[in-house]
Amino acid sequence: MLTIRRGDPDDVVHLASLRFEWRSRERGEKGLDQQSFEKELKEWTREHENSHVPFLAFETERPVGMAWLAVVDRIPGPEFFVRRSGYVQSVYVVPNQRSQGVGTALMVHLVGYARNAELDYLWCIPVRSPSSSIGDSVLRLRRKCSNFAESSPLEQRTHRRRT
Repeated sequence: MLTIRRGDPDDVVHLASLRFEWRSRERGEKGLDQQSFEKELKEWTREHENSHVPFLAFETERPVGMAWLAVVDRIPGPEFFVRRSGYVQSVYVVPNQRSQGVGTALMVHLVGYARNAELDYLWCIPVRSPSSSIGDSVLRLRRKCSNFAESSPLEQRTHRRRT
């Protein structure tokens, strides 16, 4: 059974494992070993807890995917002084769970969170990986689970409020 939820500080071990698998094993990045990466990511998530919101997908109790929402303050305007946007980052699903709705479920949950947080815009910037068609996957996900404007394939207006 697939479960999607917002990550919490205790989930760093899952987030680090997924990120390490993606970046190191699938993409061949070098640098920290997995244990050191987990330790560093734990500190990084603590420092960025107000600006980077992780979401996790679990199949039964096994982590099978993640997505991050980076929340940024925007320059104020006369009509809407408080302006915030979100950037979808690091959407990843383990290889044996791809094309089974995990990425869509993560994105639907993330978009719902962005709406509830009253973010003005949500940006999704697909990046092509040299070893896969991740950018194409993100484009398909975006079309399936939200109302991203066709004229601007990278943004979605989620909310407009007056302060």
